[in-house]
This record gives sequence, C-alpha cells and structure tokens, in this order.
Amino acid sequence: MNWTAEQKKAIELRNKNILVAAAAGSGKTAVLVERIKRLILEDRCPIDRMLIVTFTNAAAAEMKEKIEKAISRAIKDISERTEAAGGKMSDKDRQDLIFLKKQTELLPAANISTFHAFALDVIHRYFYLTDIEPNFRICDTSQQTILKGQAMDELLEEYYQTGEPEFFDFLKKFSGDRNDNRLREMIEKAYDTIQSLPEPFKWLDNSVEAIDVDFEAFMESPAVKYMIWDFSENLDRAILRLKDNLTKTQTEGLAGAEELAALDMAVAEGLRRRAEDGDFDSLREALEDFKLPIMSKKYFSPEKNGGESVELSSIKEYMEKSRNVLKDVVSSAKKNCFYDTAENLWLEVKATQPDVRYFAGMIKDFSRIYDSLKAEKGLVDFNDIEHRAYEILQDEEAAGFFRNKFRHIFIDEYQDSNVIQEALIGTICRENNLFMVGDVKQSIYKFRLAEP
Repeated sequence: MNWTAEQKKAIELRNKNILVAAAAGSGKTAVLVERIKRLILEDRCPIDRMLIVTFTNAAAAEMKEKIEKAISRAIKDISERTEAAGGKMSDKDRQDLIFLKKQTELLPAANISTFHAFALDVIHRYFYLTDIEPNFRICDTSQQTILKGQAMDELLEEYYQTGEPEFFDFLKKFSGDRNDNRLREMIEKAYDTIQSLPEPFKWLDNSVEAIDVDFEAFMESPAVKYMIWDFSENLDRAILRLKDNLTKTQTEGLAGAEELAALDMAVAEGLRRRAEDGDFDSLREALEDFKLPIMSKKYFSPEKNGGESVELSSIKEYMEKSRNVLKDVVSSAKKNCFYDTAENLWLEVKATQPDVRYFAGMIKDFSRIYDSLKAEKGLVDFNDIEHRAYEILQDEEAAGFFRNKFRHIFIDEYQDSNVIQEALIGTICRENNLFMVGDVKQSIYKFRLAEP
C-alpha cells in the first residue's frame, strides 16, 4: 500500500505518545493495524505485550481479524520469497517465520478488547484489592433498569416517611404538582452522568463547595469560562457562514451585496474580539447592543450589482439564511447565559447552594441503596467494572504489572472514550507508548458520556 507522508509518519514514529486525528475514510484504522504489524515484524514486539482497545465487541473481533490477515500476509511473503529462491530460506526469514507463527498462536488470547473487557481482566487478576466478590455476575440492561427503579422507590419512600421539611420544599421547587417523576429523572440522570468520572462522589462534593465562592473566584470559574467559550464556538460557526456570503458576493461581482456582507462580518468580528477579551459583562453589553445592518434596497440595486439581468432575490435569500444563523447564536446566548450581569449571576448561583447540597445528598443515598441491591444479588454493572478497575490501579503493584506488561497501548475511535476510561489508561501507560486514532466529527457516544 502507498502511504501518504503523514500516514507513514504515524506508522513509523517511535518513543512518543501519538494522537492521529483524521477524517472518516482517511485510513486511521489501517494505519493503526500497519503500525501493529511493523512493531511485530520490525521491533519484534509480541502481540501479547500490546493492549488494543476498541469500543464494541464487534470492533474488537474485526480488529483481531485485520491483524491476523496482516500477519498471514507477512508469512505468505516469506513463503513466496523462499519459493523464488529455489526453496532456500534466509536466516532472517526463518527467525521471522518462527516469530510470526508464534503470534498467530498468541492472537486469540491477545488483549484486543473493549474498555470493559480490559477492566474485567484487571478485576479478575486483583479482585482481592476491591470489595467485589470473585464470583460476581454482570447485570444486563434489563436487570439494571429494574434495580434502579427499585432503588428509586426505596429512596423516595425513605424521604417521604422521614417527612423532613427540606425534602418537601425541594420537591415543590423541582418536581411537578401531581407526581415526583421529574425528581426521579433528575436523580437518575445526575447519578448516571457522574459515573463517567473516576471519583464521582469526590467530584460531587467539590462541585457543591465550588458554588460558595467570592465574586472574583466565580469570574475565574470553569462555569463562566465555559459560557464564554461556548458562545465563541457557536459564533465561529456563524462567522464561517458569513464568510461564505462575502466570498460568494465577491466571486459574482455583486458590489452592493458585498458591501453588506462586509458590514455583517465587521459586526461578527466585533463580537469575537469581545469574547476573546474574556470579560463577561463587556461581552454581555455587546450582545445587548447587537444589531445587523438592515437589508435595504441600496445593497441590492441592479446599478450596484451588475445590472438588471442579475438574479438578486436568490443572493438576498442566501445571505439572509447565514445572517439568521448569527442572530440565533446571539439570541440563544442572551437567553441562556448572558441574561443578567455577572454579579447578579454570581448571587443567583450562590443562592442555589442549599438546594444543590440537598440534591447531592439524595444522589448519594440513591447510590447507597442501588449498590446494596446489587450486592444482595452478587451483581455489578458496567460502571462498577470501570470504577473498581480504576480503584485497583491506584495500587502501584497492580498498575506496575500492567505498565510493564504492555509495551504498547492502542486506542481506536478515541473520540468515544470518557473521563473514567481516560483515567484507566492513564494509570498504566508510559510517556512514550500510547497510540490513539480518532475523529471528533465521528463521535456517536455522547449519550454514553463520551468526551470527544
């Protein structure tokens, strides 16, 4: 196969942690397989000294098949060379053949698997470092749904029977008048979300405390920075549309429409400069003052745009669609984030802390009951598997075993990994043996809490 310069670099570069980010159809997985093949052939790295992580069992099986084909092809090449040499095999080819055949024997049991399968391997080897019984079973989706429902029923029954005023006050604020379904959804969604983190309840406690900060700390908080960043990301997409307007009007020689497109760009670039400054209130004022030029007739007169034969209604419609993208970005930002001054937002957030603290307690109580129900039946769910493996790998002996075992670690479809999975790999990788391939635009697992 003829590799491009970039592909060749990704295949051959050594002693670095490498992320290959490339679009669909660009051969990322082919590069990954070729790199594995070269490590086997050229670096004499056995397949059982590699950890190769994918995101589904089907993808793992397919990866195994591709590696097997690559090894078989290499064995066939040796046979063909030997046949061409009249049956005489070189010493190097003989050594390579022995090594390659050994890899075909090792391949069925090689660590080519999902994150969960790797985490299970960690638990099975070091189960005595965790509180899971060695004869545990993995609960399927149906069992998990039933147990979560039972845990939620028991949780709310506890709260109703205790009859604390704080509970009924919280219920009145955050659930419906007729039932507690909204509260149930809130608790389960929050619980599921934090399970993607290595230490979910430590994060939960830190987040509760992070609300009660002074104004200066609030302005430097991730929340405020995220609001500005999120607006900037959406603004950049709108600016690309406005650039299309400018390019189109220039290409078609529409001087009047081009003048309007340039004015639109100036407005958008002004917003971008405010966002880059990072001053919340300054950006808020700019959003309040936001106004695009009116699409008046002077910009679309035939005299300014090449004469009567030019179809001006279509270019006007084209430009209006792009302008509406920017208007929607500004409207959404004003409604969701920049609806009040930074100081008032800070006071608003501080006022929520008692409710947030109470809600965090409910999430912990739900987890306690759910864990108890699973323990009674000797069950663990997929989140338990990753978290227990992560806890085990905090032990240096356990982490050291896998760090020494795997000379190379590969992650396919890296954009679909989440924070706990990233942390798992972080405990066992070295500074120069991690190879990841992915494409942020192909992320399909945000609903499973992936962080592309």
